[in-house]
Amino acid sequence: MTDKTVERALALCLALAGLFFLASCGAEAPWFATVQPQDPGDIIVRSTPEGAAIFLDGVDQMATTPDTLIGLNPGVYEVTVAMDGFVPDPSTVTVDLQPAETDSALFTLTIRAKKVVILEGFSNVSCPPCPELTENLVAMAAKPEFPPDKVQFLEFAVSWPQLADPFFLANPQENSDRFGMYGVPAAPDLYIDGVRQDDAVDADAMEAAVLAAMDSDPGFEIAVNADFSSATVPVTVVLTANRNLDLTGHVLYVAIYEKEVNINPAPGNNGQTEFHHVFRDRVDNPPTLGPLAPGTPQHIDLALTSGSAGADAYVAIAFVQHSTSHAILQAGSTATVKKAESASSTGETAAVRSLERKFR
Repeated sequence: MTDKTVERALALCLALAGLFFLASCGAEAPWFATVQPQDPGDIIVRSTPEGAAIFLDGVDQMATTPDTLIGLNPGVYEVTVAMDGFVPDPSTVTVDLQPAETDSALFTLTIRAKKVVILEGFSNVSCPPCPELTENLVAMAAKPEFPPDKVQFLEFAVSWPQLADPFFLANPQENSDRFGMYGVPAAPDLYIDGVRQDDAVDADAMEAAVLAAMDSDPGFEIAVNADFSSATVPVTVVLTANRNLDLTGHVLYVAIYEKEVNINPAPGNNGQTEFHHVFRDRVDNPPTLGPLAPGTPQHIDLALTSGSAGADAYVAIAFVQHSTSHAILQAGSTATVKKAESASSTGETAAVRSLERKFR
């Protein structure tokens, strides 16, 4: 290597070293920002009526309305309240709490409407597993957690496998309308509040579904009154809202069922001789519904046809059902908590009814 080459290399190294030195001299020393603490805020929680438990982000604050949640860090909170027998409106208030701010969450509590669940069974006197559906429904209705003012069921007849099913022939058009509306694929079949159950004879699943449905709040109640003293039955249905509702798209289905029918010998080949909550008649043109306001009950007068079994043998039932989805919001009936007297004490069903008896 020549002397000139060495000089050039040294000059280049010195130049680079100078650049790095200048860059390092101009660099700023690292620094860390200091986060200033933010002043806490408060949330005032009120409800009408007062006395509701207060929850913040789902955590019970061990306080009741009216009260103020103090010393909260700024941020977004979900405020809810709860009181037995009441439904809050709105269900949740979202508060975006700013530093040193006092915000509020206001709720209106309305009385929870007592939900009545409706079960609809579809069977046939020659369907082998159909008696099990009836047994499950009767067994459930006998349990104290499923009283008739909370749960009602009625059974419709399908035209297969035996077209000559006496309950189907008693009212073929209206039975067909009902199972046709749901598109019932087989018998037995079971619908709870208009929703088909996966297994019609799974008693545990049925009871679990009913208990879950009982927790819902439809926002209104249905009262039913009927006079069974003659074959033509005047029925009055009263819808009473606990809050403003819009029932547009829903109809009021009103029907009559017979509590118990005994036929011996069995009318079909599945051996069943005892039948319960047998569908008899429904209103021909279910009334369409619309807005429903609290303090303004809606009265609907209708007429149905019963049979010849006696006034105590029948129950009128009404329920509000969506025309398209078929979901049932609420039901009501003339049944009461008091259980019907046994056949031996009333004599109403002591005699075996003939297959040829006129049902309508």
